[in-house]
Amino acid sequence: MPKQVFISYKNNKTDAKIASAFNEEFKKAGFKTFIDKDSIKIGEHWSDKVDEALDNADYFLVLLTKESIASDMVTEEIRIAKMLFEEFGKPKILPVRINLPMNYRLNYDISCYLAKAQNRFWQNFADTRRIVDEIVNMGEFSAKTELPPEPESLTSAAVTDVRLLPMPNAPLEFPEGGMNPQSPFYIERKGESAFIRSIEMPGALLKIKGPRQFGKTSLLSRIIFHATTLKYRVVPISFQQLSVADFKNIDVLLLRFCVIVAHRLNIPVKIADLTADELMSSKMMASAFIEDYILKPSTDPIFLAIDEADRLFEYPEVSNEFFGLLRYWHEDAKVTHIWQRLRIAISHSTEAYLAIRNLNQSPFNVGTGTVLRDFTPEDISDLISLHRLILTNEQQTKLFDLIGGHPFLVRKALYDMARELCTFDDLFMSPTADENPFADHLKRQLWFVGNFDDLYECLMQIINTGTTNNIMLANRLRAGGLIQGSSPNYTVKYNLYLEYFKSVMR
Repeated sequence: MPKQVFISYKNNKTDAKIASAFNEEFKKAGFKTFIDKDSIKIGEHWSDKVDEALDNADYFLVLLTKESIASDMVTEEIRIAKMLFEEFGKPKILPVRINLPMNYRLNYDISCYLAKAQNRFWQNFADTRRIVDEIVNMGEFSAKTELPPEPESLTSAAVTDVRLLPMPNAPLEFPEGGMNPQSPFYIERKGESAFIRSIEMPGALLKIKGPRQFGKTSLLSRIIFHATTLKYRVVPISFQQLSVADFKNIDVLLLRFCVIVAHRLNIPVKIADLTADELMSSKMMASAFIEDYILKPSTDPIFLAIDEADRLFEYPEVSNEFFGLLRYWHEDAKVTHIWQRLRIAISHSTEAYLAIRNLNQSPFNVGTGTVLRDFTPEDISDLISLHRLILTNEQQTKLFDLIGGHPFLVRKALYDMARELCTFDDLFMSPTADENPFADHLKRQLWFVGNFDDLYECLMQIINTGTTNNIMLANRLRAGGLIQGSSPNYTVKYNLYLEYFKSVMR
């Protein structure tokens, strides 16, 4: 049976041409391939075909270009491929950098997903055959295989694209991923400064939540920055960097957690010191480790900054154990002086609630919390000025009517216009067009909802009637940032989403 290759790429003319070249070379070599523009027939359910192809793939070839690393769809395809590989041992993930040097900044998610994957370099179409031959001859990118040297032209290339027209007040920042805590493009929302200062409270436990791409990681970065100015010892921990196996067993997760903390603080520790036994459970071991190795040796506060915590939500038993332990540490600070030195901030996406049938599985009911909200029209006006764009009041109103104050969509629109990647009118082209600046974001939203038949049907009902009596499903859709309102009357949150869903959902 021929091996199957899933080819992931950004659907634009340049990347599609390279993807087609890889597609042809793999076919010549006897592989069965999946490339969306050729493999999905008219009338077929797009998201189902992509899921099926990923499930069946032996190899996952992803073309990394300046455009694809900004693609929601490419990022999501990489995430699922990594999850499948961790669970089932396939598909093997094969990143190919298309005229992209190793020191070029990938978006945060992709960097985590591809942290252990080897890269190949492509400079021209002659490299296509070479790379396919390597896969055929080796069966995969072997961990023991020496990587070819990075091409000299790539090594000397600029890390970021410097074509900044029109010139903004500060270098334009990619709208994807966490922002620099001192970024001039950061929009501080009401109450945020006081929330950041909450980390100064003894035993503080802060919670940041909001839909995906609303600025959770950026806010966490600002808390980290504030903590460093206070001379706290800071331990950033992203759950994106942990594997599926780490989340399935509380003993494994706590061992991994303690090792990460020790490594970040340069504290030597033996695994034997972190291993639970019949006399001490893994939670008791973790508590003893934090107290004896982390808190006692120094009087400086310790700040654990936990990002992407929602990755744990789909494992409710382990999730309840882990977050219950954090709650215990927070409560213990009220009576035990040494635990007052421990400060914790947890960031998680409410989009994860789409996959949680019981919202009570989100185990946060203590500490100080904040929910990230949409940008206001005034915030958007400030960002327009920072991008050195000139939009009339009528245009600003029209933009707000389309995408509301969704932080990523606003920044994406302004970034693309400032870089002359699109015009103002391009933002309003058909949302189903591949050339639409928001196309990848919209496809990802549809893909995610399409994985849950009950949510899909509920969303269709709201689109068609504006009502639903299923409060539980509506709460999940609202938590995911897709709808707004209260029972039984709901609307799709953004007109962009409404136009797109009405066009593609049947």
